[in-house]
Amino acid sequence: MVDGRAWVRILALARKDAEEVRHQPGLVLPALAMVAGLTLPAFIVMVIAPRLTGEALADSDFAEAAEAAIGLAPALAAYSLEGRAQAFVLQQFLLFALLAPVLGSLSLAAQAIIGEKQSRALEPLLATPIRTGELLLAKVLTPFLISMGLLLATFLLYLGGTALWAEPGVWRTLFWPRTLVLYGVMGPLVSLTALMIAAIISSRVNDARTAQQLGGFLVLPLMALFVTQLLGQFLLGTPALLAVAGLLALSDVLLVGLGIRIFQRETILMRWK
Repeated sequence: MVDGRAWVRILALARKDAEEVRHQPGLVLPALAMVAGLTLPAFIVMVIAPRLTGEALADSDFAEAAEAAIGLAPALAAYSLEGRAQAFVLQQFLLFALLAPVLGSLSLAAQAIIGEKQSRALEPLLATPIRTGELLLAKVLTPFLISMGLLLATFLLYLGGTALWAEPGVWRTLFWPRTLVLYGVMGPLVSLTALMIAAIISSRVNDARTAQQLGGFLVLPLMALFVTQLLGQFLLGTPALLAVAGLLALSDVLLVGLGIRIFQRETILMRWK
C-alpha cells in the first residue's frame, strides 16, 4: 500500500522527470505531431474527400451504415443524412486517435528509464531505500500525465474540427456516452498498459528504440478493432467498450505486479557492466 511518505518520494521523482522533459521539448514534439496526424484522417474522409470527388457523404456507404447504426445510437436520427454519415465517420475514427497517447507515452517511458541507465543517473537512485513499486510508479507517472494531455489534445482537435467543418450539431456526438467511455476510461487504461509494458521492457534492454518497438505491439489490438469497425461499417457499442476497458484494467493490475517482480535493481545494475 502506498502511504503518504511514499507519495512524497514518488512525486519528487516524477517532478524531476517532468523537469527533464521540459528541458528537452524534442521528446514531446513528435508526440504532438502524431496527435495532428492521427486526427486528420477522419476529416479527410468526412470533409475533404467529398469535396474532391464531388460525391456527398450522404450518398456513400457511410450513410447506409449510419442508418443501420441508429438502433445502437438513436441520437443519429436527429441529423440529416449528411450529418448522420459525418457523425458515423467521426465515431469510427475516435478509436484510431487513441494511438496518439499510446505511442507518444511509450517513447517517454522508455527514455525515462533507459536514458538514466545510459547516463548512470539511475544508479544512485537504485541504491536508496525507495521501494521498487514506488520507483516504477514514479517513472510511469510523468509519461502518463503527458499522455493524458495528448488524449485531451486529440479530443479538442476533433471537437474544434467538427464544430468548424461538419454540419451544425454533429459536434455534440463527441459527448455521447460511447465517446466518453473511449476517452475517459479506455484511453487512460490503454495508456497505462502501454507505459507499464514499456517500463518492464526498459528494465531488460539498453536501447530506447527496442523498448518502444516491443511496447508498440500493444498498438496492434487497437488497430485490429479500428480496421474491423471500418471494414464492417459498424460501431462498437458502449457495453463492448466497457468490456474491453475491464480487460485493460485487469491487465494493468497484473502488469503492476509483474513489473515489481521484474524491475530488479541488481539486474539493471549488472546490465550496465
